[in-house]
Amino acid sequence: MAEITFAYMTQNPLISVVIPLYNQEKYIAESVNSVLAQTYTHFQLIIVDDGSTDASLQAIAMQQADARVQIHRQANAGVSAARNAGIALAQGAYTALLDADDYWCPNYLQSIVHIIQSHESPEIIACRYASKAEHLKCETTSPNYLPVQDYFTVAMRNTLLSASSVIVLTSHLKQHLFDNTIRMGEDTDVWFRLNMGTARLFYITEPLVYYRMYKDHVQQLSLRPLECTLMAQTTEKYATEMQRDQSLIKAVSLHNYNNLVPYYLQNRAAVEEIFKAMPYRNLWLEWAYRSGYFLEKVFPNKNFARRLVGYTYKIVALWHTRATDKNIYR
Repeated sequence: MAEITFAYMTQNPLISVVIPLYNQEKYIAESVNSVLAQTYTHFQLIIVDDGSTDASLQAIAMQQADARVQIHRQANAGVSAARNAGIALAQGAYTALLDADDYWCPNYLQSIVHIIQSHESPEIIACRYASKAEHLKCETTSPNYLPVQDYFTVAMRNTLLSASSVIVLTSHLKQHLFDNTIRMGEDTDVWFRLNMGTARLFYITEPLVYYRMYKDHVQQLSLRPLECTLMAQTTEKYATEMQRDQSLIKAVSLHNYNNLVPYYLQNRAAVEEIFKAMPYRNLWLEWAYRSGYFLEKVFPNKNFARRLVGYTYKIVALWHTRATDKNIYR
């Protein structure tokens, strides 16, 4: 029975596509159309409307006539709850995530299915994305890909996974749902947990996904309360796993350093407490933090000071990513 199931999954797998939707009337049609235009057509599309107050659903009225499209409506509960609702409805062997303002190249799912057909039950397949449309490789017929042997070592330089460019074995994803208590870093938390076991990850090196960056999007990513971020929870959340995996410790530490800069300028004491609780600390990056903090106090132009803080940190962080094999942790 197991062999029959595997053969069916690899030959013609049903892919469940989950789009969480909240007030994206400007972009949702492009996102949905990119799914309906896939060259691989054996999929179900689950759109979870998270209490939108604009004309998002009206913008895709015609697309809803497609039998593969399913609309699930719920009161506004946040993107994690919306994704989880869609995952709960997923019937496919694999589940793909796509944000409502991003889109795929037409060959995206076919490229994913090619990997599924070529390898026995890969749990996670990720794809490179681009934030400029001209950088996409939509004409590629056989994208290059590679297996990722040690995710957390790679994650020190690049998390690889994003909420619009990853597909996961549905049974695996349903065991690692999004944490509703996390308002910033909820996706990274899932990527970390998905890769803590023996999951097999493959990565497509050509960009087949468009990740949209625009002013409103940046504003939406503005500061959440520190206590609601992944950075404030990592030490406790991953305590058991970090005892067994040194690469995880360093990946988590670097994630915290990369994302705590603006919080440090607002609440230095709270961030210093997070540093103290981290099992591994990078003294060079903490030096960049403290130097930037005092620079902001010296310069009367706060905007200039914050940019200077960011540049100071990025320079040190760049050096760090080129020296991760060296023992610069304590």
